[in-house]
Amino acid sequence: MSAGRLIALLAAVMSVPAQAADIRVNPQFWGELDVSATLAPGWRLTALSVARDGEGLPDPALWGGGAILDRRFGDLTVSVGDLAVVARSPLSGARLDVDVPLIAVSYKWSIAGFAVSDRNRLEDLIGVPADPWRYRNRLTLEHPVAGIGPLSSIFASEEIFYDLRMRQWTRSRGQIGVGMAAGHDAELRLYYLRQDDRAALPRAINALGVTLAIELR
Repeated sequence: MSAGRLIALLAAVMSVPAQAADIRVNPQFWGELDVSATLAPGWRLTALSVARDGEGLPDPALWGGGAILDRRFGDLTVSVGDLAVVARSPLSGARLDVDVPLIAVSYKWSIAGFAVSDRNRLEDLIGVPADPWRYRNRLTLEHPVAGIGPLSSIFASEEIFYDLRMRQWTRSRGQIGVGMAAGHDAELRLYYLRQDDRAALPRAINALGVTLAIELR
């Protein structure tokens, strides 16, 4: 498949509106801070924190943090990690404390100047009723940009979620955005995100997001 067709496919998936008549669309703001360091050749540790602010909630819709350890083998990367997050019900505001151990395998390659990555991630949602496991597959396209102010890249991704307990695909999440240089060892990524969910509320999320990634030397 050509890079143009991949981009068209991602754009089409992201633009599909939710079909359910009783859908609730929730505007949110997503923020993330990633701090990474190389421990040894091929080994990388990232500490991260996240916060998502939803409409009509007294507290953020979700917040938390954790760490992910990556081991790279050429174009293949194996990751293990653990995240601790607190989520709020969009209806009642009830709090849910969730521990998320995870393992992922990612592969990267290039097509017509685009960096393409395919991430396959398995995670356990400890603290969610019935302790569900879910599989996530994310395809990302990124292209470097030069000569346009601080812009360093443009990117788009589409991620689909499979609930192993329910035995069905329950969520899709697409995003498109830009990367910007934020100093010698930092990058700021600004994006628009659309999430559609078949099994949880809100049924749809429109979000503006920002991620600051810092590399420790």
